[in-house]
Amino acid sequence: MKKTTQLLTTLVFLSLSIFISCGGSDPVDIDTRDAQGVLASGTFNENGVSVDGGTREEWEGFSITMSYNVDTDQGTFSSSGAPTNDGAADVWPSSGTWTFGGAAGAPDVTTIMRSDGVEMTAGISATALTLGFTIPDAGGRTFDGDWSFAFNK
Repeated sequence: MKKTTQLLTTLVFLSLSIFISCGGSDPVDIDTRDAQGVLASGTFNENGVSVDGGTREEWEGFSITMSYNVDTDQGTFSSSGAPTNDGAADVWPSSGTWTFGGAAGAPDVTTIMRSDGVEMTAGISATALTLGFTIPDAGGRTFDGDWSFAFNK
């Protein structure tokens, strides 16, 4: 009986050691691949826009279509439904390119850098995208401030 108990104890510890050592990929890598996959191609429809905490209803019907190429670590975007007011293109140009923040080979999927120099904080899930960024004050423009866009895919 004593040998059976020792054998079972040894097997439990051996199993735990194997289980712990088989952790797989770093969770950041999994998140990065998932984020890249979500942004690889898709249209995101506006689900709420605010600036400095106040709702901006003129962006209703706005959408962005994004693509991402893992090999070049660069994406493209095009937008539609933006307001026609002066300055709206500073918030969202009709098209452009983007990259993830971070170092080459180690993208930071919580930061997206647009080709027009706007740095956005990103929240990415399989069905939703949130982007927050600041448009600086350039002498009384109506579109300056801290923007937050929520999208559904």
